[in-house]
Amino acid sequence: MNLKRLRYYEGSIFLIGWLLIFLWGADFPPPIGFLWLLPLLLVLTILQDRQLRFLARRIKRQPTFFKNFLFFLLGSFVLALLTASLQTASFAPRLIWILVVTSVGSLYGSLFWLINRWIIRKLP
Repeated sequence: MNLKRLRYYEGSIFLIGWLLIFLWGADFPPPIGFLWLLPLLLVLTILQDRQLRFLARRIKRQPTFFKNFLFFLLGSFVLALLTASLQTASFAPRLIWILVVTSVGSLYGSLFWLINRWIIRKLP
């Protein structure tokens, strides 16, 4: 498997996987506001692809875990702030939202690094 195919697979799995997770948690039929998730998911997929391009060239040669973790930590924090600013809830629920989204994003970034390190080491 070459790197271009890996990027295509990861982007597709990310986009479809998160869309299914969001649909699983949504009302049926999903509210009209659900449509805002599609552009958000597309932007996140593009950002993840850019990170994979950066990471794939360096993961075998140098330590990249911290940079990758920081990228996902800051990215998820910014995403959490943006979505929290759209909420009308009081401070405490927004803070919980920010902490949860940032934590999940950081965990996802760690798994992203581990999985890609394993896959890229297996590539010829």
